[in-house]
Parts: sequence; structure tokens; C-alpha cells
Amino acid sequence: MLLDEICNSKVYHHNAYYLLGLYVGMAGRKLKRRIEDLQSAREMGVSEWNAIYDKLLLGSVTAPNNELVEDLTERIKDPEFAISESFFWFWPTGDGADSALEAIVAGDKTTAFNNWRSLSTKAGNEAIIARHNLAVLFHYYAIDAESQRLEGKEGTETNEYLGMLEGFWRTAFHYWEMLIDDDDFWDVFAKRVSDFDDPRLDQNFVDGFRNQFPISFDNINADFLVSYAKAGKLHEAKRHFVYMTETMRGSDDVDETLNNAFKPQIDKLNIHIKHCRDSKVDEDGLKDIRSVLNASKELFGIFSFLLPPENRMFKDLKNDIAKTCHRRTYPYAKKTEDFEGTLLVVKELLKLASSSSLKNSLEKDIVELEKIVKNRREADTCWFCKTYRKGTPREKVKMYGEVMPNPERYAQRGVTYSTYEVPIPVCSSCSHKFSISSVRAYPLIQKYLAEGWKIGDGPSNADIAAAWNDLAVLMQLIGKRG
Repeated sequence: MLLDEICNSKVYHHNAYYLLGLYVGMAGRKLKRRIEDLQSAREMGVSEWNAIYDKLLLGSVTAPNNELVEDLTERIKDPEFAISESFFWFWPTGDGADSALEAIVAGDKTTAFNNWRSLSTKAGNEAIIARHNLAVLFHYYAIDAESQRLEGKEGTETNEYLGMLEGFWRTAFHYWEMLIDDDDFWDVFAKRVSDFDDPRLDQNFVDGFRNQFPISFDNINADFLVSYAKAGKLHEAKRHFVYMTETMRGSDDVDETLNNAFKPQIDKLNIHIKHCRDSKVDEDGLKDIRSVLNASKELFGIFSFLLPPENRMFKDLKNDIAKTCHRRTYPYAKKTEDFEGTLLVVKELLKLASSSSLKNSLEKDIVELEKIVKNRREADTCWFCKTYRKGTPREKVKMYGEVMPNPERYAQRGVTYSTYEVPIPVCSSCSHKFSISSVRAYPLIQKYLAEGWKIGDGPSNADIAAAWNDLAVLMQLIGKRG
């Protein structure tokens, strides 16, 4: 529907009726004459062209260029475009000449305002139309004043200006919300639609327009929100988010509007997400995950400022990213053994996750990775000076244990035994401190010593004799019991 196209921060500044100097209902000779006046002014040059707009333009808008006027002159011949544009312009309140509309075209806003304000307090269709026209007038003033503030025009940063701006917005919303659920208002609109006598503009069109209007209406403030957010003015952006959430509640869809408003940024982010999901290169896992997280940083910063923590759209987006990136962590860690890098990124993903199953899985990964990282750091921390340096050299201490008599070598009193080399990290600066006696307190060596292992290449004669002696004692015990 065209509503989505025209509902933006230029909804009035690019309005065909506004820029062509028309009023709704103008037809026949008046319409033809108006187009001819514009064509003549264009042919006569810049000064004549600007003169024709001196009274016409309501606010800070500059005179439109020829191309825009030609485009609007052509497009307004399309009934759907014309009715959509006319919705955001002033309607005639009665038959025949309408003094308020002619006053607007002549640049006399005060006369128009007084006329509509007087009518709006009465009953009937004229009052409904007057309320519509007041909604349009204050909405226009709000958007025009907001546009100047966004552009940083002198004097627009003051609290007084902001107060005036807030007044325009609140008054416009007041009048729009009087109309949105008013069946009589939509009957008036349906009558305007039927006046076009076009088979495409039937009751289905009217119903669709009515249902879509609250959603499209939010696009106007969303447009300002995005512009302020891009400029880094998040407090101003938040003001428009509040407008969106406070107006037309139950009829609009703020999440959908934000999704559409930030579509370029979200589409760009989705490209990174898709690449991360589809890539088969395990060793690029961390790089691809970082690419996604970096691409989301600015957008998530804006959303975190604007949206409440429980916002479903934001939570789902973060959870989807965490889920996609999580799938790349294990293959990456297994391929590269970069457990520290993997641990850091898994902790970041946990902050994004919202589903309980994903959070549990990430928390388990963190426990395992922390254990691996701790062991690896200990293995790379010099035993003497306690300095951690990845790839610290090892000195190996040989140990033997589990000495058992070998019955097959009974005559030679042979034994079987196990050996193990304990790697001990010793940096080059402390290598002179290394000796067997100096590392007896090393935890792994102490563990083996406590289990009966000994330092050395293999059992001594005394160890062998002790093993056979233990066997003889065991046999004697068995014999006594037998």
C-alpha cells in the first residue's frame, strides 16, 4: 500500500497537494489553471518560481525543483496516489467554495485555523473534517519544526523550542487519535474515496487503508528516530520512540515499524550472520563470529538505549545471533586449540542469549573452557618465577611406578613397571634453578609421589627386591588362609 511509501519525515514537505498549491476537491478549470500557472512560472525563471511559493509554503520548506513538480503533476493523476496524498492534506468542510482551504492556498494559516477550531467543537461531518484538518495542520507544524531541529538550525536547540515542538506533536496526536477509531470519520473517508469513481478504490481499499494507517503512521516518527540515532543523538531518538509507543496503542506494531526503519542496518547485519552460518572453514570461526558481533555493535547500542530489556524483537535478534555463532565455537577451538579466544567469545554470546536451553549450553561450555584454559595457563607458567608466557619451555622429569613381579622371569627376579614423564614449565631465565630436588614440590610430581611413584628412569635393585618380597609375603598369607 502507498501509505508505507509516503509515511516518512517528508510526508508533508513532498505532499503533491501542498507543493502543487492544490486543495482537495479542486478539479476542472481550477485544477487546470493551477497547473498552467506552475508551468508559466517555471518558464519565466527562478524569481517568478520562488514568488509563487512565497505565500504557499507553510514552514521552512524551500521551493521544489522542476523535476519534483513534474513528477507530482503526473503521479496525482493516479487515483490511489491522489487519495493517499489527500489523506495528509486539508479537506473541504462543505459544498462549494471553502474559505479555509482558499486561505491555506493563499498562505493565510490563521484564518484556516480559526475556522476549523470553531467547527471542531460541533457535531456532524463538518466537525469531523475540521478535526482531521487540525490534525494535519499541527502534524505539519510538528514535522516542520522537528526537521529544523534535526538539521541543527539556529535556535532550535533551546528548551523553549523543544517545548513548542512537544506541543505541536501532542496536539497532532490528540486530533489523530480522536479520528482513528471513529467509524463516522472512516465513513467520510469512504465517501471521499467513492468520489474518485475508480473500480480499484472499493470498500476493501478503505478497510485496508484503515487497518494499515496506524502502522504506517509510526513510520513518520521512526524516520526521525533513525536520523537522530545515526547522528548519535540518542536522547532525541528516544523521544520519538516514546511518541511511537504512546500513540495509537493496540492498533500499531512498534516492533515491525522499528524493524522496517532499521532495515538497511539489519540487512547488513544479516549478511554477516549468513556468512558465519554457512562458512565451512573451521579455523575462521572466531573471525566470522567477531565480524557478526562488530556489525551488531552500533545497532544493538541504539536498541539497548531505546528499547526495554524485555522487548521481544530485540531479544529474538540477539538470541539468533548467539545461536548461530555458538555453532562455530567448538569446531574452531578443536581446530586451532585457541581456547582462550573461544572462552572470551562464548562469554559474549552468553550476554546475548535469552532461551534457557542456549544459555545452559553456553554456561557448560564456559565451565569446560575455563578448566582447559586454567590447566593450559598453569602449564605455561614458570614454576620458579610464576611468569606466564605462552609456549614456555618444559623440563621433563622421569618417574616410574607400579613395580610388579613378572612370573615369566621368576628365575631372574624380573619385574614390570610403568613410566611417566612430568613436563615442568621453566622459563629460560630460570633454567639454571632446575634440579630434581628443586621440583619435588611441583603438584603433579607430589601427586605421583603420594601414589608411590619414584623419580628416575626405572626401579632400583632395592625396588625389585621389595616387589618380590611383597609377593612372598602375599603368598604366605594366602597359604595360611588356605
